[in-house]
Amino acid sequence: MLGSPDGDCIVAHPPYWIRRGRVPRCLLPPFLAGEDPVPLLDLRIDHGLVVELLPHGVAPDLDNVPDQDIDQQGGWILPALADLHTHLDKAHTWDRSPNLDGTFAGAIAAVERDRPNWSHDDLYCRMDYSLGMAYYHGMAALRTHLDCPPEHMALTLEVFLELQQHWRDRLVLEAVSLVTLDQYFTPAGVALADRLAEIGGILGGVAYPHPELDAQLDRVFQLAQDRQLRLDFHADETGDPQSNALERIAAAALRHGYTDPIVCGHCCVLAVQDHATVNHTLDLVQSCDLTVVSLPLCNLFLQDRQAGRTPRWRGVTLVHELQARGIPVAIASDNCDDPFYAYGEHDLIATYQLSSQITHLDLYPHQSIPTITSVPSRHLGTTGTFYSGMAADLMLFSATSHRELIARSQGDRTILRGGIRQERHLPAPLSRHHPV
Repeated sequence: MLGSPDGDCIVAHPPYWIRRGRVPRCLLPPFLAGEDPVPLLDLRIDHGLVVELLPHGVAPDLDNVPDQDIDQQGGWILPALADLHTHLDKAHTWDRSPNLDGTFAGAIAAVERDRPNWSHDDLYCRMDYSLGMAYYHGMAALRTHLDCPPEHMALTLEVFLELQQHWRDRLVLEAVSLVTLDQYFTPAGVALADRLAEIGGILGGVAYPHPELDAQLDRVFQLAQDRQLRLDFHADETGDPQSNALERIAAAALRHGYTDPIVCGHCCVLAVQDHATVNHTLDLVQSCDLTVVSLPLCNLFLQDRQAGRTPRWRGVTLVHELQARGIPVAIASDNCDDPFYAYGEHDLIATYQLSSQITHLDLYPHQSIPTITSVPSRHLGTTGTFYSGMAADLMLFSATSHRELIARSQGDRTILRGGIRQERHLPAPLSRHHPV
């Protein structure tokens, strides 16, 4: 349960009910999951918890509504969200180092041009602003990939730990190392794995196509198993059908008997590979505890971009096919206002609104809603489903249908943390207190 040590809450009130709220059936326990895909419920809030979940009209004494009760009038309720894939260290650098050709290679070059600016104060201010925006929008948790080249690792992790401490009562934060996998053969790579084990981080990296990719993966899995580290990879962020990192990651997990949860982000190439290749890869993935994170906005921005030519594909992975196999899929925001994605403001609801349309999940809320709730929360340790005794960290919407949730901005959402309605204050633009 997350609160707010900075006093941005309305004073706590006695036990109360949230009445006539709609909760997606896919997030409910079996006894409440009837035929209605989004049933109307009453939730009793007490001491920061949801202590009762009842079909509307069953709870006693709701005819005389106390002033503190909330009447949702059929509006949707979701748990506070978890963003499983972000890049906070790169955020809000576009104006300083734009990616003028909009390509993946252009993004990498723009980041490298900007890296000399990444001082302690610069990183702290940009990352803290990003967290403030995410908190304003109602996030409960974020996992961020952090660039960790040897000369930069100590500073980046130092800033992350300071921010993790600063936000500890408000946001769950996790760090993943982002390096090329060959770095793990070096003393600096071993030191990075050791440091991540000390701070509870996640071992990660970019699984680029390489003749020695299997050996690189063996090294990463061994480092992770020796230190009891979880794994999170960037895989197949390309339109080259020869790229097969996801397949080889899954094969390595089986080869090593690795049983901890694995996350693989992007996996774009599945959409341009032939059926036999895709089926072979998904057979392996299905045998692992592996979650695929789709990042539709960043992929739409970068993939298949060529000057003077209209893109022929959307850049997203095979979300429907993965889900049909029972492979967990999350949707996350990825980059924000940086060379990899020029837009965004750390609002996973806004990301979801576009992503569900891009992936054609918009008509299937039972498939799309778990991508920002129950699936990412499993990895970040937050509440992603509804049950009696859950933390009352909730998002209340005026939208009364999934279509409305997607169609309208949802800027009027109400955020509850520990059952207390938040006084929401939009952070001032970063440029006002930290010129970028």
